[in-house]
Amino acid sequence: MLGLVVLGLAASSLIAAIFAPWGFFLGGRFHPVPGWRGWAVLHSAAAGGDYRLYIRMTPAPSPAPHAASGLRGDAFLCTPRGERFNLTLSGGMPRSLPLDTVGQPVRLHLFNRNGLKAYGTDRRPKFDLTGVWGDGTLTMTDGGGLATAFRRDGTLRPPLRPNEAHGEEVATARFEPASLFVFNPACPASAGGR
Repeated sequence: MLGLVVLGLAASSLIAAIFAPWGFFLGGRFHPVPGWRGWAVLHSAAAGGDYRLYIRMTPAPSPAPHAASGLRGDAFLCTPRGERFNLTLSGGMPRSLPLDTVGQPVRLHLFNRNGLKAYGTDRRPKFDLTGVWGDGTLTMTDGGGLATAFRRDGTLRPPLRPNEAHGEEVATARFEPASLFVFNPACPASAGGR
């Protein structure tokens, strides 16, 4: 069994080395496994406080031959109330990336993957993050996504109706690298015992 896992990792690393060598250098530093993992806290008073977000991403095939360099992965969002959402991550960066990704723009789309299991199309919460790679870090903004997804008390909003205003408060975060060996991060206890 362990042999199959090692063989699978070696094969995926070889494919990444050929088609997406930048995946080994996301954030300007070499990683023996292509991809990147990081933690950040996004603050939004309009959405109830501090949201802890863990992201895990790897290079992904682009849908079109001349499209952006693709990313895929997952994320875990912890609300101020201690609620946890398991999110699917997709995204992209400019195509034909250099090995050093510092200064390169990145866009991520996050949505609730558990909503798909319920045979519905409710992917809330869902929001986008845009930003730029730093030296070992990733600085991003949510464009008002948290304030659109969550109420002031930190609970999930119902789906927006047509012509309903989106959240205006923009949350900013600086993602710091996380361990390669974090597989299922836990949320910290909620503040204030809510």
